[in-house]
Amino acid sequence: MPVRGAVTNLPDNSSLQNNYRKQLKSMYLSHTVVGLSVRYSIRKSFYDETEDSYTYREIYDLGDKPSEYIERLADNAFCFNEELEEAVSLECKGDPTVVLEDLLQEFLPHEEMRRGSNFRRRSYRKLSVLTPDEIEELHKNIHIFDRRRLYYIRYGAVDQSRIYRVNEKLYRPLLYKCRDEKEFYIKNLERSLKAVDFKKYIYVIFNLQKDFSESYSAFMPEALIQKNIDDSFLREVCRLNKDQMFWQDGEYSSFLRYHLRDYVMRFFDSDFQGRSFAYDYYRSFRSQHRNFRWPERREKISDDETSEAFGEKIDILRSLKKSELARLFRRKAKEHHPDSGGEPERFIKLLAAYEELKRKLFS
Repeated sequence: MPVRGAVTNLPDNSSLQNNYRKQLKSMYLSHTVVGLSVRYSIRKSFYDETEDSYTYREIYDLGDKPSEYIERLADNAFCFNEELEEAVSLECKGDPTVVLEDLLQEFLPHEEMRRGSNFRRRSYRKLSVLTPDEIEELHKNIHIFDRRRLYYIRYGAVDQSRIYRVNEKLYRPLLYKCRDEKEFYIKNLERSLKAVDFKKYIYVIFNLQKDFSESYSAFMPEALIQKNIDDSFLREVCRLNKDQMFWQDGEYSSFLRYHLRDYVMRFFDSDFQGRSFAYDYYRSFRSQHRNFRWPERREKISDDETSEAFGEKIDILRSLKKSELARLFRRKAKEHHPDSGGEPERFIKLLAAYEELKRKLFS
């Protein structure tokens, strides 16, 4: 069942609070392991004035199958559950379908997910300089553990002696967010790490090298005694588990917190891996045997056919933003879908016109 929290009002007498209001427009997807299944929900960070910290509220409980809230209209056309769209629209000023496309990207139909990822990879924007409010927030609420993780993921550096010389814009995505949202954001970034490097990653982010005097401890942890590394890791996990400045909830936890469990399991389930001849040979073999195929030939759709399919003049269609075009397409798709009494040929023509228009305008 969907869960909707009460809207929290922020004070108007502070420029920092105004910045909070401006920043807290995004939502995030959480996933928690419950027994043998994974439950998903859409959450949103907000600033709790009474606790002077960030927390979150549930926007919608997606259960263990978020894909059930995505209705496929055709091979490359889909729409979201209306109740889900309504719940998200209450928490954002923009188009809820655009927000949901981003949040539920991994559950979208394969072809649409591939097209969306290609479009996002071609989108770039210049990062602006941090404002004084952002710098204040960064120094107040960005923990050293967060800095180590983002620094390693970005640069792959085992030796983090230069961590405070990095451009602080690297940490901007963590600003004005609760601890729960920060953890899920970083977990998504950690997917880019290779499995063989994850134990070394944990060694670095928990700063275990400080417990060793060997000169090579900063760059070659696999040469250290494993039992000593294990003991050091457990001490650091317990310390971070009790660090209320990190968790920002003011609560003492005698059990291991949810977001630390994955690190503990992956640390003891893996081992340090060094480079070997077999691994280098595998990489070389894989690179030499990559296959190339020319893209499939696309059917060309004229401007008149596109205009007829959408029922709008071509000039109006070309002036639309990507999100506006997607909304128009979904409305027309529901209208002309055969399940709604529409003509199959007209629906197929609409799909082709939509793909051609997206290619011309946004590729």
